[in-house]
Amino acid sequence: MARPYLNPKGLSWFVTGLFVVGDLAGGGLVALPTAMIQSEFYPGLAISVVMMCVVTYTAYVLGLSWNILLNTWPEYREHCRKPYPEIGYRAMGSTVRKLVSLCIDITQFGIAVVYLLLSSKNIHDMIKTFSSKEFSYCFVILIVAVCLLPIIFLKSPQDFW
Repeated sequence: MARPYLNPKGLSWFVTGLFVVGDLAGGGLVALPTAMIQSEFYPGLAISVVMMCVVTYTAYVLGLSWNILLNTWPEYREHCRKPYPEIGYRAMGSTVRKLVSLCIDITQFGIAVVYLLLSSKNIHDMIKTFSSKEFSYCFVILIVAVCLLPIIFLKSPQDFW
């Protein structure tokens, strides 16, 4: 296999690693305690190890696929807004591009809704604990959504700073 293409304008491996760890820690730390309680400790630990192996292998294969795409089609060396659908397109055609894009859109929407509800619940509980005034949970959801809205308009994590 050819040598992997390194984008000089891309994120460094360290910053990319921080984003990945932040993403995994953010989702994992929120969901893991409940999952471990519901599945009991040892089965939950076994499931966590199996899923860690599956996710690691999937990340490795996606990395190899992306490097094949970059080496075969140089036009993807510039900014590619939707890399996974492009991998699907080059592997199996435009139908798979649409299918992968749909799956990613549904997943991202679901994740955003869960994080919005969870963070709003945490903020609402904090307000209820430290204040004697009643503040509606629905208003907290709206306030958090409006505060997060500008971040949504950024093109990629590279645009955060």
